[in-house]
Amino acid sequence: MFSLVKMRRSARSCNDLTAVTQAFYTGQVMTLALNDKPYPYAVPVNYAPLELDNELYLIFHGAQAGRRYTLLQQQPQVGFSIILDYKLGLKDSACASTCFYRSLCGDGIVHRFEGERALLALQTLMTHLGSTIDKERMQAQLRQGMRQVNCCALQVVHAGLKSNPACVSH
Repeated sequence: MFSLVKMRRSARSCNDLTAVTQAFYTGQVMTLALNDKPYPYAVPVNYAPLELDNELYLIFHGAQAGRRYTLLQQQPQVGFSIILDYKLGLKDSACASTCFYRSLCGDGIVHRFEGERALLALQTLMTHLGSTIDKERMQAQLRQGMRQVNCCALQVVHAGLKSNPACVSH
């Protein structure tokens, strides 16, 4: 399993591995930070958490070509950020204004899943994002499309959950 990131503002960080793991199940979109030159490449993707073999993977997919695909082939180590909750707290004074939030950040290594692992991962992604297609029909559709899809599994190595406590939902 991943290790927790030590945060500078410890009062806003969560030190409970179970709570951090569960927070991944409440989000749907993460921003990946990929290594590119001369600047990092940040790209938002839908994701689904999947726990396999005592590891947490964030499943996403994409084309088998293009900038993201090429960068992941060259260097699979990535960073990520997930905004779970956000509310702006504007005050009469700019310095008194704040942002209430709950977010995850971390890093990991992207692996390519193939075969039955990819099928399980893509099915998990569809279900996490709200698909109501029955299991057999979904599997049949995914099997047909799997040859054209790059099924990625970001193995979380380090992660942290941080919040400004006045955030509305948990």
